[in-house]
Amino acid sequence: MKNKLQKIDHLLAVYLKNTIEDDGELVDIPEINEARNLILELIESIDLEKTRKEKNQYHQKILLDCEIQDWRVAEGAELPDAHKENYRFVIEQSVTVNQVYFKLYPTSLDQLSRNTTQNGLAGVVEIRNGKPAISLGVFEEDQSVHIESDAHKGLFVHHDFNSTPEYTSWRSESHNMEFKGYYYPCDNRIWLRKARKELAEIAFDNYQFDQAVTAMDDWSVSDDIWSRTVHYKDHNGEKIKGNLQIKFAVDAVLILSIIAN
Repeated sequence: MKNKLQKIDHLLAVYLKNTIEDDGELVDIPEINEARNLILELIESIDLEKTRKEKNQYHQKILLDCEIQDWRVAEGAELPDAHKENYRFVIEQSVTVNQVYFKLYPTSLDQLSRNTTQNGLAGVVEIRNGKPAISLGVFEEDQSVHIESDAHKGLFVHHDFNSTPEYTSWRSESHNMEFKGYYYPCDNRIWLRKARKELAEIAFDNYQFDQAVTAMDDWSVSDDIWSRTVHYKDHNGEKIKGNLQIKFAVDAVLILSIIAN
């Protein structure tokens, strides 16, 4: 099934590439773009279900399930709102193959449906070739960075990505300094949009409006701002319009603010 979906997605991509207007610009066909998004969501669901079946097969038991925050919170430091997210840390052990699995993800993702993965940082710890090893990834169903120890001399690091990792620098606010290292891109904008949409719907359903809501429009998305036109009836029965705006942290699922007017 997954291979067939990937083939359909490829055919749609080829169709889009070959559909060109007279001026040479690509034609934007929203229906086909939406179809491709749905196909990728189905592929993601298949991968997630495969991971769950494998876990059930190996009879995993939970060793730890707790919440953690940025280490600076314990020191009473003033943090940007985007750094205040609570994370859930779960460690599970397979009692049949001796592997230990862990995942670390924003606690807000606990609210999402079963078909939306809890992305953040995930990994598998095991003994490989008689030595300690760990595999890491952003997604629970895909750990593509591998670190193997020889137990006394050093570490061997390799990856399964199709593309070459980028050697770059990034700034750590926690350490107030810049680091250099390899960046392994595994960007998944479709997942982020899907997760944000679910969280936006939950926030909308839980919001206490001053008037009775009679209807609402679809979400309008501009970068990290999700807004929706809301239709009310005031105390006199007159129809009025308002707006609910949800602001997410940059490239994250953390909701920074909810404003209605």
